[in-house]
Amino acid sequence: MSFYFDVIEDRNCANYIYKTDKLANLAGRDLHGKRNLISQFIKNYPEYETFETEKIKMDCENFRSCVELAKRWLNNKEDVDATMLQVK
Repeated sequence: MSFYFDVIEDRNCANYIYKTDKLANLAGRDLHGKRNLISQFIKNYPEYETFETEKIKMDCENFRSCVELAKRWLNNKEDVDATMLQVK
């Protein structure tokens, strides 16, 4: 199955993209702020459980799940038109 995307920059919908291993380990000075935010969250919300993550192979089923999650995320953002996400 072949997928392709049209990528259009929209600063109103910008998110940061990190390398998986770097973000998973939160290593280095540049991610100290992220480690600090996680510590604050755990301290302020002890009722929330943390969980381990794992890498999975991206197949068609996982891809569809990711697209569905992205659509739900867009629908919950007040300042974003949900038609911005288009998969051909």
